Amino acid sequence: MGSSPAPAPSGLPDDAGTRLRRGFAVVGLLFFATMGYGTVTTPLWPLYQERDGFGPTMVTVIFSMYAVGTVATLVFAGSLSDRFGRTRILAAAAALGVASVLVFLLWQSVPGLLAARLVQGMGVGLTTSTATAAMVELGHRGAVRRPATSATTATTLANLGGLGAGALLGGMISEWIPGPLIAPFLFFGAALAVAGLALTLVPETAPRAHATGALIAVPHGRARVYFCSGAMGLTAFAVFGTFTALVPVILADVLTAPGRVLSGVLVMLVMGTAAGAQLLLRNARTRTLAAAGAVLYPAGWLLTALAVHASSLPLFVVSAVVAGTAAGLLFKAGSATVDRIADPQRRAGAHSGFFLISYIGMALPVIGLAALGGLIGTVPSVLILGLVLAAVAAAGIAGAGLAGARPPGR
Repeated sequence: MGSSPAPAPSGLPDDAGTRLRRGFAVVGLLFFATMGYGTVTTPLWPLYQERDGFGPTMVTVIFSMYAVGTVATLVFAGSLSDRFGRTRILAAAAALGVASVLVFLLWQSVPGLLAARLVQGMGVGLTTSTATAAMVELGHRGAVRRPATSATTATTLANLGGLGAGALLGGMISEWIPGPLIAPFLFFGAALAVAGLALTLVPETAPRAHATGALIAVPHGRARVYFCSGAMGLTAFAVFGTFTALVPVILADVLTAPGRVLSGVLVMLVMGTAAGAQLLLRNARTRTLAAAGAVLYPAGWLLTALAVHASSLPLFVVSAVVAGTAAGLLFKAGSATVDRIADPQRRAGAHSGFFLISYIGMALPVIGLAALGGLIGTVPSVLILGLVLAAVAAAGIAGAGLAGARPPGR
């Protein structure tokens, strides 16, 4: 069981404080850009389908390669920054992002899309745990006030805000700027390159005695709480993955209201609502966040099924707001719990495992929904998936000790 880092010393010199705040901003912007780049393709799938002649099943397969790359990287390399430093690994992540942009632009075929999404996911896998650890550590050193809440809130806003902004920007750029399958990638490629170069301004925060051992750092004696926190992340990312992958399909095939900007708006609505809920409740107790998320989560899935059944875009918007709010609260509750119990010298490894479990939630439910939908229909599939995931969320909350009258013991 690790202890929290000591608060930043009072009387921090102005130049040191400025460097910490600047470093915090740079890491946050890189985190935001990386996550945004991960969803830029969401409104572009209809264009790829038209160009290459594949159907919704192939969209799901290509989408899943992103999660495969992310999960594989989290398994084998997620805690590398505990050993080699935060800035080095973030620079490598930015380089992977730029490399995947080149693959998207130069290898224009289905195999190229699969490869590009795989490399894209690898960059995200390196970024998530490393950027989260770096921002928390910079916060505790004095980059933000009230680091216990402000740094955690900033990381989740960068994560979820980026996921939503990427889809929206992808839709807007592809709709309004020539070269719809080129311009969005040039934009994000430039953003990642600039953010990667700006990492020279970020002070290193990894412990000098770099961690060794397992790549996934399960806090000693807290395995049950840790994995149950991961269950909350999994159920949250199941919502994000479902909306990100299937919004264009639902708009085109069910709601008969296609449009790349609209696709981006709906994904942004889910992610933005998730981020906004965390911001509004940033001072709430973790147990309160988990309880509210548990109540709203099944309601979000039920409203989604009703919207699809009724082919109602307004109801679909309401379902996106409810589901996004629930997912955001569950994700923050899980992430805050992991950060509380993590060993400071293995913080990236702890968050790596959390994100690993979460990204499994982004991939497997989407694949299951696509496969089950072909057998029994979309509406029953959404209801079954929502019921199963709601049960997983409830079990995770209870197992993490967030459902009782007392917070879990330290």
